[in-house]
Amino acid sequence: MATQPQKKRTREPQEVRRAALINATLEVVAEHGLSNVTSQKVAAAANMTAAMVNFHFSGKTALLHATLKFVADEFIETHKKALEEAGNSPQEQLTSLVNTSLSELLFDHRKTALWYAFYSESRSREDYTRICEEHDEAYYAAYYAPIEALCAAEDRPMNPRAITLGIIGIMEHASQTLLVNPDYDRETSIEESMNFLKSVFSKW
Repeated sequence: MATQPQKKRTREPQEVRRAALINATLEVVAEHGLSNVTSQKVAAAANMTAAMVNFHFSGKTALLHATLKFVADEFIETHKKALEEAGNSPQEQLTSLVNTSLSELLFDHRKTALWYAFYSESRSREDYTRICEEHDEAYYAAYYAPIEALCAAEDRPMNPRAITLGIIGIMEHASQTLLVNPDYDRETSIEESMNFLKSVFSKW
């Protein structure tokens, strides 16, 4: 009898499990805080065993770092796509960026909790810097470029760095509000952000 060729194993099940564990980690961090995360809690939230955490991520620390990197990569890639789709108009670029920063995908209570958990705990801040420093710089640069272009079109001295920090600060405030109020209306922050930009640029 001829031997049947063996089917190649697909990577999909492993990737699906990794994604489920990352999603469960977001849930656990949001509910319990970073210092109270355990492999057992994450595994239970993902309906898996703690051994699966070690198999896919070699432990809790690696899983936490992978979760932060996933959220950071998603954040920057989504903003990059928003800029590409906006075209060459600085106004359209900024409008697209604001809507993206405050979209349902990114303006998420669990993801916000993860950002602040890493950034606020001294033991984890070095990990945050190592994983997210380039992402933070790219985020700032995405806003700075169209703001600089709009400043150049004004008939008066403008400070693009101050304006960039201002619009990012408005969204940071929105994130802090979301952290304590998961039901916070993101449309309010979108409106506030756009009103700020329109008040700054006379040629909007």
